[in-house]
Amino acid sequence: MKRIVLPSVDKPGIQAELTEQQVHYLFDVVRLSAGDSLVVTDGRGNQYRAELLSRNRRACEIIAPVAADAEAKVDVTLCLPLLKGNKLELVVQKAVELGVARIMLYQAQRSVVRPGNWDKKLERWKTIALAATQQCGRSRVPEISGLHSLDQLADKGQLALYAWEEIEGPGLQGYWQKQRDTGAGVVLLSGPEGGLDKEEVAQLDSCGFSPVTLGPRILRAETAALAMVACTMYALGQME
Repeated sequence: MKRIVLPSVDKPGIQAELTEQQVHYLFDVVRLSAGDSLVVTDGRGNQYRAELLSRNRRACEIIAPVAADAEAKVDVTLCLPLLKGNKLELVVQKAVELGVARIMLYQAQRSVVRPGNWDKKLERWKTIALAATQQCGRSRVPEISGLHSLDQLADKGQLALYAWEEIEGPGLQGYWQKQRDTGAGVVLLSGPEGGLDKEEVAQLDSCGFSPVTLGPRILRAETAALAMVACTMYALGQME
């Protein structure tokens, strides 16, 4: 069943107004008609069965709540540096599909990209996250925020890991074989195209992060980020 995100929806029995883009998507792209059913989520974890009204009315009627079961049972935060080209867009899209709760952006010393036109870029990444939420069946749109300093990325009570190719161990697989209590959540940090600087590594260590490897091969920045998320979700039983 097709789904859309409407943040204003809070209860059954109302008629929710659609945006021009949503009208185009529902009627022209996926070819729904008046009277067809769809799922509407508020983007905060609640979702409802709805009925599409006529194109001229540009609305849907909210019928009843439906269970939201596509959210991960583990709270995972992904910390990302700014990446070149459309790589960050790719990681945002796929990380949302994999189930992260939020994405926190930071400026790494070796990042090639600088935060010019920040508001416009951030809005673009949020739009990608919203579209990915709709596509993969989630009911909660992950928050995207930044730019953060390294000491803002991990809260007390959270397991915090960073991938670093220069450490000889432990590996991510070995870490999760020993650690199952995720407490208040998991924070995963990946580095930029040039890798983390040793000063950043020292700062992460002082902030409570633990280093892990992702195997013997050197991964591209976007690959490393998604590998950390996918392997963590699998290890914690969130891909069954």
